[in-house]
Amino acid sequence: MRLKLDRPSQRLLAFLAALPAAMAIVGVLYMLGMHYLEHSPRGFWQSLEWASETLTTTG
Repeated sequence: MRLKLDRPSQRLLAFLAALPAAMAIVGVLYMLGMHYLEHSPRGFWQSLEWASETLTTTG
């Protein structure tokens, strides 16, 4: 079933729902990459902080 997003408010709600999921996915990927590629493990909250700073370009 596909959502039909005709109204701007529906698009905004879809964006607000997808943003935390995207941050969590990017954070987990960063955490795994640092562990397996750099051998410098990071915790979940550090990874989530990095993801939020990177995605919002404030870091």
